[in-house]
Amino acid sequence: MTKTAFIPTVDVLPTNVPLPMESDDMTEVASSGSGTKKQETREISLNWCIEGATDRNQAKKIHDEVLLIMLQSFPNELTALDQTNQELQWENSHCDRELTRILSKAKFTFHSAPSTRETHLKRWYCVHKVITTMSLSTLKRHPHVLTKIKENKIYINEHHFSNEIWDVAHIGFLQGLNIKHIHRNEAKRQIQEQIEIQNNNYPHFELVSARVRSGQTNIAFHQTRAYEVQCARSDAKVLAKMLTSGSFRQTMIFVPYAFKKRQPEAFLQAIINQNKELADTWVVKIQGITDQVLKEISPKIKSQPGVKAIVPMYNGQDKGQWKILVAHRNFTAFRKWLETQWSIIIKNLTDQAKASIPQTHPPMNITSAASGDNDTASTGNDSYATAFTNAMSVLTTDTFTGSAYYGNNEDRSSVHRPPTFADIQKTRHQYQPSHTDRPVGGPLIRDGKPSPITSNPDNTKMAPTQPRI
Repeated sequence: MTKTAFIPTVDVLPTNVPLPMESDDMTEVASSGSGTKKQETREISLNWCIEGATDRNQAKKIHDEVLLIMLQSFPNELTALDQTNQELQWENSHCDRELTRILSKAKFTFHSAPSTRETHLKRWYCVHKVITTMSLSTLKRHPHVLTKIKENKIYINEHHFSNEIWDVAHIGFLQGLNIKHIHRNEAKRQIQEQIEIQNNNYPHFELVSARVRSGQTNIAFHQTRAYEVQCARSDAKVLAKMLTSGSFRQTMIFVPYAFKKRQPEAFLQAIINQNKELADTWVVKIQGITDQVLKEISPKIKSQPGVKAIVPMYNGQDKGQWKILVAHRNFTAFRKWLETQWSIIIKNLTDQAKASIPQTHPPMNITSAASGDNDTASTGNDSYATAFTNAMSVLTTDTFTGSAYYGNNEDRSSVHRPPTFADIQKTRHQYQPSHTDRPVGGPLIRDGKPSPITSNPDNTKMAPTQPRI
C-alpha cells in the first residue's frame, strides 16, 4: 500500500487527565450500519451491557429475554452463537416456551462491571457472536426489540476485539480524518504508521465509527461523526500517551474524551472542526492506478493547492480506485488542472510503472468528483491538554463569547448554532463555509443574508448519551 503524506505533529500525557474514562465520558458508537438494506451473511461479535441486574443469573435472564425477541423478529436473518458455538435460531416449529428453554441452557458468560460507578449501576457485560444478514442498527431498531431494550436498559454494540477482551475503553476520537472518504482500515494504517515512529511495540486498538457528542448542558447541543479509538481498558493509559506524543502533538488529531469535562470549550471546537472537515473536503476519483503508478504521480498531484491526500477506495483496489481529497475552495481549479494534465502525467510514467498495471485493470481515468476540511495545527512545550486548548482557542474566542458565555437573561433559542452532522449530510453540495463567511458560532452569510442551514429553529433535544462498553 502506498504511504500517504506525513501527518504533521505532545511529549507526555498530562497527569491530570483521568484514563480510562468513566462511562459518562463515553460517546455513543454508531452501529455497524444504518437503514434496512440487507448485507451479505457475516459473523459479528456483540457486546451487551445490561444495567440493573442484581446478580449474574438475573443478567442472563434479561439477556435471554431480549435475544428471544430479536430471534423471533428476524427468523431468517439472525442466528446467535453461545460460548460453545451452539446455533440458536427461531424456527416456526419452535414455540416460545421451547426456545426459552433452549436459551436458558445456552452457555453465555457474564462479567460484573469493572468500575465502582458501574458496580453501583449494577452493570453486567456479555460478549458473543451472531450470524446475520442485517446491520446491527436494523436488528436493534425493530419495534419489539427496541421496546424490550429500553425496558431493560440494555446497550448492544458491535465488538471489535476477541471475546476474552470484554472490558473495552473508549479513550477519544480523531478530528481531521474524514470518516466519509477514508475507510476504517486506511485510517488505522495511518495512525499505526505515526505511532511506529515513536514505538513499534504499541497496544492493539481499533477505530470505530462513532457519533461524538459535546456533552454541553449550558449551550446548544453539538455532535459529529468521527473515528473513535478503542482498546482494552488495561492498555488505555499507554495508548493515550502514545496518541498525545511525538507527531500527534502537532496535529492535535487525537481528542481525549476526558477533555469533554476538563476542556469543554476546546472539545466542542474539535467537534465543530470535524463537521467542517466533513463539509469542506471534496473528492476526485481516479481508477486503474497501481501502487507503483501512484508513487510516481502523487508528488505532482499533491503539489497542487488544496490537495490534502490520496487514499484508496474501500474494496476498490481490484480496479485501482483512489480518492484525491481536495479542499472545497480549490476544487474547481484543481479539477480543471487535472483534466488538462492527466494525459501528460500518464504519458510520463516510467516503463516500470506501466509494467505494474495488470491486464484486469480498467484504463487510467478520472472517474468522478464530490464533499469536507479544516486544518488545525499547533506546536508547543506545554502539556497536551494546554497545547490542545491553545490550538482550539484560535477559533473558540469569538465562538464562546457569543454562545457559551451568553447571559442568563438572553434568549438561548436565538443563539445561532454551527451546522450539525445531519445538516451537513443534507446540504453538503451547498454548504461552503470559510473563515471569512462567518464566526464559527454564527450564521453563514451569503449575499448579505444569513443561511438557514447553520441553525436549528426547532431546538430539538437529542437523546441522552448511552453508556457504552
